[in-house]
Amino acid sequence: MDLRHLCDAAELAGASAGLTQPHPNAACLIVAPDGRVISSAFQRAHGSTPAEALATAAAGGAAAGATAYLNLESGDCHGDDRAIAALVQSGVSRVVVGLRHPLRHLRNKAVTALRRAGVRTDVLGDGGAGAPAAALVLPGGEASSGGGGDAAADAAQAALLACLKANEGLLHRAVLRRPLSVLKYAMTLDGKIATSSGHAAWVSSAASRARVFEMRARSDAVIVGGNTVRRDNPNLTTRREGGFAPWRIVMSRSLDLPSEANLWDVSAAPTIVMTQRGARRDFQQLLRGKGVEVVEFDFLTPENVAEYCNERGFLQVRLARAPPSCPPPAAQRSPLQGANSRPPAPLETRSWPPAADVPGSRAPRARLLGLQVFWECGGTLSAPAISSGVIHKVMAFVAPKIIGGDRAPCPVGELGFVEMTQAVNLIDTEYHPSGPDLLVTGYLPSSGGLLALEQALSYPGHKPGSLAPGAWGAEAELAAAAAAQQQGGSGGPGAGAADPATGTAGAAGAAGAASSSQLGRNKGGGPRVIQFYKAWDEWGALGNFSPHPISVPGAEGGGEGELWPSVEHFYQAAKFRTDGSGVARALAASIRAAESPEEAARIGRRAERAQPELIRPDWAAAKRGVMLRALRAKFTQHEGPRRMLLSTAGDAAAGVPAARLVEASPNDTFWGQGFAGGGRNQLGALLMELREELAAEATAASAGSKQQQQQQQQQQQAVATPA
Repeated sequence: MDLRHLCDAAELAGASAGLTQPHPNAACLIVAPDGRVISSAFQRAHGSTPAEALATAAAGGAAAGATAYLNLESGDCHGDDRAIAALVQSGVSRVVVGLRHPLRHLRNKAVTALRRAGVRTDVLGDGGAGAPAAALVLPGGEASSGGGGDAAADAAQAALLACLKANEGLLHRAVLRRPLSVLKYAMTLDGKIATSSGHAAWVSSAASRARVFEMRARSDAVIVGGNTVRRDNPNLTTRREGGFAPWRIVMSRSLDLPSEANLWDVSAAPTIVMTQRGARRDFQQLLRGKGVEVVEFDFLTPENVAEYCNERGFLQVRLARAPPSCPPPAAQRSPLQGANSRPPAPLETRSWPPAADVPGSRAPRARLLGLQVFWECGGTLSAPAISSGVIHKVMAFVAPKIIGGDRAPCPVGELGFVEMTQAVNLIDTEYHPSGPDLLVTGYLPSSGGLLALEQALSYPGHKPGSLAPGAWGAEAELAAAAAAQQQGGSGGPGAGAADPATGTAGAAGAAGAASSSQLGRNKGGGPRVIQFYKAWDEWGALGNFSPHPISVPGAEGGGEGELWPSVEHFYQAAKFRTDGSGVARALAASIRAAESPEEAARIGRRAERAQPELIRPDWAAAKRGVMLRALRAKFTQHEGPRRMLLSTAGDAAAGVPAARLVEASPNDTFWGQGFAGGGRNQLGALLMELREELAAEATAASAGSKQQQQQQQQQQQAVATPA
């Protein structure tokens, strides 16, 4: 029963795919003791309400005594542990976790906190250090090695794989520090991706092409080579109305590309052209004039492009032989329908490596967490991408067709192999029917497969996220655990026991041995830089996308006193005119009703591009003040983010300087630092300004409290002293 519910949670976790940008996929099922599912929920986007909070709220009082099933360990970075609090306060008696969180600052944090709160918490796959991947702790604590066709162990491993697959991009990013790169191609039964003339419409079936559109929507970026652009003129869109549109990346050393191509239309999705430094400067200018971003490399190779995607913040990258273009739906050609959630690319050429990597440069470059990139290319590009270890997974559609031809292209070019023993063997290979075609998937040695990645996280001295250096809230957790230990409390099942997944003692046992000097960057000397961007980053609660509703005093357009779901919701709505324009008012209402900050930003940005006449005429001068009011509302109305912000203030008495806060957006050079680190970082500046205000208020409040206590003591002494 437990395993089935974990599989259901893993499947539900991917329900937001294509709606929003790739993010950690999390779902929660609340199940009654009789096995009935009371409620279920998934997290829609980064910065949206956690699945645990949604599911427990939907269950209401029925959650008391029930079991919560999580495909992924709770991953709060909101400063308030909202997901954990929701589970504890709901009264669930047990939590079953399918996968410990892959990110270091979150791994084991929720498991430790739940056990400390007295909630029985079981984790699938807990085994001793060095145990084989199939050695699982089954429900009820019964261990099985999975040998001899043990059906229970097979079911447990299937559940674990389901949870791993739900977050395969996150897992690759956490272990390999690269986004998951997926090579996709379609070929005939005799291994051809086109005829000798280059005609390829269509190798695969409509059902297979629909799968490709779906996988594009699950990716941060889609990569093709120059040959694909010249021969096929693809769109590389998701063929969906609205939703997330991945970046489209073209690799071409010579820039021998057509001046007119579907990819140069950036109304449906943004495009980046990557080339060799100095190539066709006039053509670069033409592309920039169309809104296409151009990035120059000293050496344009798949390795450098993969590193760029990693630094850019992509989680999943896919590479494939793209099908010839079809006219996209009219809605996709409209700037208001298919536009990406990101602002338009700056009309300039970017260089790689950026200036931040040049010796002597002090600008910190954004280091973000991307998930998946989709490589859609021919054999000329796929071969070096495979041989260099860039590709982690293959997704091959085999059509029951034969076309022959000595010169017909194949999906992978020359790898230099001369013996069959040199062939690259796939790991965890799977076969699925796709209409009349056969879909073959598998991981390359550069990945090692999902179980190997999870083992790499679990066993080599990987510290619990709640105790990891720099993890926000670690000091408070250690203090609480130490207090519980001094009082003789157990802190919940397993709180003081050795953690089988890490080989370390539990939180209560570790708390006694840990010292404040081990708690990371907020205790060290010297200048500090704290970067934030994604809501699931370590410092995610500092950003605009964290799910903290605000009420802003003095808001324009009748917004005063209204509750806005996030700072981003309020900011995007505030940019539009309020002088009687019904269209602008309707637009602001749709932004406020958006289900996530990401979607609010998408609506606001695409309307700003398509209907600039709706923007307030004073917006350029007013937007900084608007943002400051929204931030002040957030950090005064929510204790968790306020504590996080003040924790970066340093300690002048101890000689610890305040941290420099940097909004690490690679795209925004006004509010963020931009990709190369040269942006104005106005959001970081406002936060540091607000931090000073809040710190001064806290100091004044503390002084006033001490003065009041002294006065009360003096009055008590005066009463007690006889005349």
